Amino acid sequence: MRLAALLLTAFTAAVLLVPTLPLSPAAAGTSASTGAGLGLGAGPVATGVTPVEQRLANRVNRVRAQHGCGALQHRAALHGTARTHSALMARHRRLAHQLPGEATLSSRLAGAGYPASRRMGEVIAAGAMGPKRVVRMWLGSPSHRRLLLDCRFRQMGVGIAESAPGQRWWTVDLVR
Repeated sequence: MRLAALLLTAFTAAVLLVPTLPLSPAAAGTSASTGAGLGLGAGPVATGVTPVEQRLANRVNRVRAQHGCGALQHRAALHGTARTHSALMARHRRLAHQLPGEATLSSRLAGAGYPASRRMGEVIAAGAMGPKRVVRMWLGSPSHRRLLLDCRFRQMGVGIAESAPGQRWWTVDLVR
């Protein structure tokens, strides 16, 4: 019981945001990765995406639609960066945008084929909750809300990892 309260307190205090980061506008282009699109409904699960990750992506897109933004298209390369980051947070049991020895978000996304992205962002969370609660929590934070509802973003990757039964680590990577 005490551990659960501590985790909830740590989660509430430690949810972080990587602000939108401008990169060099010199190179224009997008990822060669195509990945399947994630729509608003309960459509087919994109390759390699778990049902919980699919529900998270659908929830993000549903909220964006309610606020006049287009749906974010899932990209396999971004899914890989998000899932890898969630797995590292789970392994280290630490909520952070950059873990010891890990590349920065811009370097991770460049390695996934997004060196020319002019906008990028990441939202993370930890806790025993589902997609609906995670998105609601992010929307309750002005900085996270601003990032998720930025209509300039066009693509996303979602990744969820578990460090123990029910202890989930959540990552959504966003690019323009």
